[in-house]
Amino acid sequence: MKLLRGLRGIGDDLLSAERGLALTLQRGKGAARSGLTDAQIRQGSPQGIYTSAFAGIAPRKISPQFLEVLREAIPVIDGGINRLISLLGQVVVEGENGKLMAEVEDFVQNVPVNGFEVGMQAFFRNVMGETFEQGFGLGEYVMEKGGRDVAGLWVADSKDLYFTKDDKGVYQMYARPHVLPKTSFNPTGQLQSVISGTWNSAGFFMSGSPGVSDVALGMDNKVYFSINNENQDPYGTTIMRPLPFVGKLMATIMNSEMSVIERFGDPMYHVKYKAGKSIKDAGMLNTRKKGITDDFNALIAAKRAGRSGDFVTATDLDSDVDVKVIGSDNKEIGFEIPMQGAFEMVCAAFGLAPWMLALHYSTTQGMAEQEVEMMLMDAAIRKAPFLPRLNAIVAAMLRARGRTWKQGDWKINVQSPHLHDLMKLAQARFLDAQAQMMAGGGQAPTQTQVSLGADAGDMRIKITPASPLPVVGRDAPGALKLRAKLAKYREHWHKDCGCHDSIEGMKDRSPEALQVMADYQAVLEAGWSKTLGRVLGTLGLPVPEDDKSVSGKAVTFTESDYARVEEAVNRFVDEMTSNARDNQGAVVTYTGRAHALGFVQAAKELGKDGPTLDLLKNQAIFDELLSSGFALVKDNATLAYQTDIMEAMRAGMERGSNPKEIARTLSRLFTDKNSDWERLARSEVALAQEIGKRNEWAEWGQKRLHFSPAPGACPACASLAGDYDINKCPLPVLDTHPNCTCATTLA
Repeated sequence: MKLLRGLRGIGDDLLSAERGLALTLQRGKGAARSGLTDAQIRQGSPQGIYTSAFAGIAPRKISPQFLEVLREAIPVIDGGINRLISLLGQVVVEGENGKLMAEVEDFVQNVPVNGFEVGMQAFFRNVMGETFEQGFGLGEYVMEKGGRDVAGLWVADSKDLYFTKDDKGVYQMYARPHVLPKTSFNPTGQLQSVISGTWNSAGFFMSGSPGVSDVALGMDNKVYFSINNENQDPYGTTIMRPLPFVGKLMATIMNSEMSVIERFGDPMYHVKYKAGKSIKDAGMLNTRKKGITDDFNALIAAKRAGRSGDFVTATDLDSDVDVKVIGSDNKEIGFEIPMQGAFEMVCAAFGLAPWMLALHYSTTQGMAEQEVEMMLMDAAIRKAPFLPRLNAIVAAMLRARGRTWKQGDWKINVQSPHLHDLMKLAQARFLDAQAQMMAGGGQAPTQTQVSLGADAGDMRIKITPASPLPVVGRDAPGALKLRAKLAKYREHWHKDCGCHDSIEGMKDRSPEALQVMADYQAVLEAGWSKTLGRVLGTLGLPVPEDDKSVSGKAVTFTESDYARVEEAVNRFVDEMTSNARDNQGAVVTYTGRAHALGFVQAAKELGKDGPTLDLLKNQAIFDELLSSGFALVKDNATLAYQTDIMEAMRAGMERGSNPKEIARTLSRLFTDKNSDWERLARSEVALAQEIGKRNEWAEWGQKRLHFSPAPGACPACASLAGDYDINKCPLPVLDTHPNCTCATTLA
């Protein structure tokens, strides 16, 4: 941080010096000392190499060349456009005619694009890039000689296109190509196009007469895309329309930062020579000045050549030489706030959440689900007008090949990305990586970014989505079987035998699993304690340890009081069971850690370097474990409200109890419930770990397991000891009872 402030300090004074820092010598007797210090004034370039581009911008009169410069100069703008294109989705083939769909699929996957790419996805990406950048884009499907097939697809450079309008209001599109149309087909090139353009300095004109070399485009084999058209304007509106000023601000800041960094390695010096009385005239002063300058230049040259050197100057008794580094006083230029504001304006212009552009300062944490919905809706609206154009290209190909079809045989669609699935898969990757770290398996993958809140009840985890792996469907046989067992297990939740009361006695549980149990229990109890505070606050009741100032008047509760208490309990359930990107609840966090830990430990017992399973491949089983955990937290909290909290409120009101008494009663009820949270944490962690172990062993082909009762196990668990086929071995907790600490091992 000190280094950064130092760099910015240097930059502060350097910029001041460039804008006309005048270094003057004090006048003495006579005129000999005047005019001996030179100041250099240079042309300012606040945006660096892009200064000339930004200098010419005017609102609503922006050249297409500048839009491309803006995208090139500001990485977050270029990234935002690419993200918008990604959100539109992937080109896919749908339909009912398998044979025809196979032919269309082959075309969609392999059609040449722009002479060096393949696939309609590349065509769609390129034309949408032009559309978002310039407001419109033009594509062309080029026919082979004889018109028997589509030879390839081409995307125009929108900067080379313009419209004219005749007296009848008919628009004609023209191109300003640098490569004129070919007069004959070239069989070696396969592609021909009249719209292949490069950078055109002629500019962009909304109307006017065509130039000498301009070409009127026939639209029979063209597909035109535009967005946000205003009234009769055929050009559409660039997605970057609000951003020139913002871009100028960002380019200015980035250029200033670059100047600071560059000049830190090559600082400017100020050598000040204060002449003594022995200097009688300007000639002597210039001679002394030149000598100091030559010596200083020799020193700097030696330093840059890798040699050491010292600056030694002998002057008169009353003379002085002072050497300073300009900017060494550590003044700071604060750029964080304006850059954050600029980033937020880019996100607003694109309609993207900050986390979609890898910006993690978002003020909308906890709203990821809503943001995903809005972005997908925007993408669906944008892509809808373009689907007929993509279908028209394929239809032209099929007609050229002589194919016929009926409605429903095939169609081209653009399938939106499954952002909800990506969030869940990213969460799974995080939990897998964390289990590996807990078991000594190394560090988490670099694509995972974790940020846990300081409060024990705050389980916010930010995760950068990664590419998905195949997952098992929720209706797979293993998931269905587990679902039925979990339902039965929840029915007997409060009927455990209570034979394993001490967490220290869980000899067959690994230290990592015991830590997960303890952490899970702590978060549940902390959240429940926070709920008690909310209940007491919403009812106007005192905290039991601080009730001296509360009157002893009897309490009366209204229906709205009961509703607010119920809302507080529901809020606790939501916090514990949340599965949102920015607010992952305790159930997901600790069940996932325990389940992934089971994979790791099972592989270790087999002597393997790592597990074959992860939460992604075992997604269906993990989902069922989460559903069970969600239900238990909700049922436990709801039962506490309905049978204990509400009854205590009513009973206290009927007895005429004062606020202190009711507050103490509620506090006791909440504390008593902690035994249930302990049981839930211990049981769910043990169950998730055991299921993970068994599934991992099955992946390695293990056939037999051993049921190992815990020390001091109840008679029912002790009777289960022995070897079993892997699919018939009892699972602790699921096939025994809650709080069970027995384990399965290799036979």
